[in-house]
Amino acid sequence: MGLVVPLIDRGAWLWVAAGAWFLFTFKTGLGNVLGVSLRQRLTPARLLGRMNATFRFMFTGSMALAAAASGLIAEYASLRVAVWTGGICLCLSFLPVYLSPIRARPHLPDAHDAREDYDSERSQPGRSARAPS
Repeated sequence: MGLVVPLIDRGAWLWVAAGAWFLFTFKTGLGNVLGVSLRQRLTPARLLGRMNATFRFMFTGSMALAAAASGLIAEYASLRVAVWTGGICLCLSFLPVYLSPIRARPHLPDAHDAREDYDSERSQPGRSARAPS
């Protein structure tokens, strides 16, 4: 769908690009909900805040780097090349998840398992919730 964005023009291509963009934003919203749910299930409760902060930092940082790179590409090549490069990157954005080992997991851990781990860590005498493990 990302490769449709550079084709935006008047007439039928505008509607094709609008439909593709709608599907892409729907997929992004769905992917965000599923991704957050997955990370929350796999991350121990005591590390949820750190995991979320790290993920947001990396995500917003990558957007800033991509904006700078697209500006450089547009400056030294052309705006059309920058838009095509962005479209190609959008098309390839599924690869990290597709190639990750998370797809081979037969099932997710139960939600109560993570809570039990957290409760057992907190119940140990002499340890605070912030103590490094």
